[in-house]
Amino acid sequence: MWWISCTMAGKRISKTAIDWIALSEKIKPSTQDSFKSFRTKHESFLKAVSGRPGELPQINFDLYKSQLPNKQFVDEMQKLYSTVAVTYPKAPKAILDQLKQKKVDRAQDQADYKKYLNYKIEEMKYFRSVIDKLPPPEEMTTEMLAHYFPDSVKSISYVKKNQPIFPFTPDKPNE
Repeated sequence: MWWISCTMAGKRISKTAIDWIALSEKIKPSTQDSFKSFRTKHESFLKAVSGRPGELPQINFDLYKSQLPNKQFVDEMQKLYSTVAVTYPKAPKAILDQLKQKKVDRAQDQADYKKYLNYKIEEMKYFRSVIDKLPPPEEMTTEMLAHYFPDSVKSISYVKKNQPIFPFTPDKPNE
């Protein structure tokens, strides 16, 4: 009879079986050792649980009544034993609904972020096309730099005071 209980425990656990192949494909190669360790621990836990019966064993309380002097104690124990119910945890519907809502919200956030990134990519492509139209840095003068990128220099007056105006010759001192 005990083997029937063990198969019942096995059926109970097999409902929550994990697809290890699909899971291993989703895991980075650098974490494969941890994954194998986790799988080994899971299998040892599964073996320990499936070795247990699915239901509480039946106790012959009539035998105890015949052998013990206090029959009320045996009746009380029988009542308490019959009320024992091992329940498996179940996620309340409210928690499941919250998780589903979080999943929907995250999917929306990811879609919004993707739109934002695509917008930024287009903005950078436009910026690059504008930069490509500028003269090369070797041909650009300080005045041109100040004109095209006014934020990159302190001010036009600073440029005029400290840098020569094009055309200039390197051997002439700055005046």
